[in-house]
Amino acid sequence: MVKKYAYQPDDVWDVLDDFQSHFTINLLSYDTIRLSVQFMKQYQFSYWDSLILASALESACETLYTEDMHHDQLIEKKTRIINPFLQATP
Repeated sequence: MVKKYAYQPDDVWDVLDDFQSHFTINLLSYDTIRLSVQFMKQYQFSYWDSLILASALESACETLYTEDMHHDQLIEKKTRIINPFLQATP
């Protein structure tokens, strides 16, 4: 952010602090990475998509909004993938 958008370092900290005050931030663990590798094998998702999905599951996220995975797929009976860009059918 500092280089690309020409923010000052203190401004970046302000943005990050504001972000953290509104959202829960979970750190990756060894177990998260192991779960993501399992999802890569099981669902044929990319490593990065699998890592996002594993993090969502560990955070008890019920809905994961993404255009990069299979719409309306339920993972582990806990997290549903929704593509927010698909038009709703009447």
